[in-house]
Amino acid sequence: MRTAAEEDLPHIARLDREVFGDAAYPFFVLRQLFDAGFTLVVVDDSEGICAYALALALASEGRGWVLALAVGPRQRGTGLGRELMRETLCHLRSLRVREVLLTVEPANASAIRLYRSLGFTERRGATGHVRDYFGPGEDRLLLSLTL
Repeated sequence: MRTAAEEDLPHIARLDREVFGDAAYPFFVLRQLFDAGFTLVVVDDSEGICAYALALALASEGRGWVLALAVGPRQRGTGLGRELMRETLCHLRSLRVREVLLTVEPANASAIRLYRSLGFTERRGATGHVRDYFGPGEDRLLLSLTL
């Protein structure tokens, strides 16, 4: 597990397409997020990039976002996603983030279980389920964690 380097971007884009299909970030977006200093942590095994997390720290607000967590099919169920999330949360904490937010597809039961096991809950004052978050028919659960 390490911070991503520029040469990792094509491999992250490949993994993102493999995991998220049509909802994957286009390469140019990943490139701009990388250049803008977003947190990008990768897991590199003997066959290449097999998992990554993308996060943003808004330190002046004490808030951060986990924008993506992707684990390749071969590594699912091994605890790698949990380890990657813990590392990402630790990094956000070091940047003085006190609240971490993320959204997840309501039907993604395994991701929801992972996030809840790490302490994420529906955001205070919010219903949690946000209709049309990413546009018509693209509902999400909004979860938060206090660090």
